[in-house]
Formats: sequence, C-alpha cells, structure tokens
Amino acid sequence: MMKLGDRVRALRVKHNLTQQNMADKLGMTRQGYGNIELNRSSPPASRLEEIATILHVTPGALFPPRPRLKVPRNGSTAHSEGNICDFVTLSPGEEEPQHVT
Repeated sequence: MMKLGDRVRALRVKHNLTQQNMADKLGMTRQGYGNIELNRSSPPASRLEEIATILHVTPGALFPPRPRLKVPRNGSTAHSEGNICDFVTLSPGEEEPQHVT
C-alpha cells in the first residue's frame, strides 16, 4: 500500500515538479521536503494543505484509501458455508445495515 510520502511523490512527478521546486514553494529545505516523500517525517495538517494546493488535489487525496473489511452479517457464524450473502463489506468504523426479515 502506498504511504503518504509515496502519493506525494507520485503527484509531484505527475506535475513535473522537482523536490527543490516543492521545497521552495513550501518555504523549507529540499532535505526536509525529501524526508516527507521518504516517509521519514509527517508534516502538520497546515503543511499538508499547502502540499495539496500545490499539487491541485484535496488534502484527503494525499492519503491512501482506507481498507474495507468483510465481516459476517448478523446471525451468521464464522464457520458458515461461506455463502456470499452471509458477508457484507464495511469500511472501518461503519456499522452494519439493519436487515428486515
């Protein structure tokens, strides 16, 4: 899975910018910016907003998508036959929908 720095780098390259270009626009050193791309440092939210603006994306687009989890539906057992209808895909923190029988 791509981490924050990997996504920032991919977008920077897509926009034909160098690390030095990004560092200059952000008012930081090239080494400091490079550490973001190498996932050695995590920038504060305000810096992420600046990076997103320069790269023409929303701050949320800099983060990898959250994984979706498959969980048994209510009433299913972990040792069920594995019928596709026995499972529902949820995002982390999402509650299972209620079913009417």
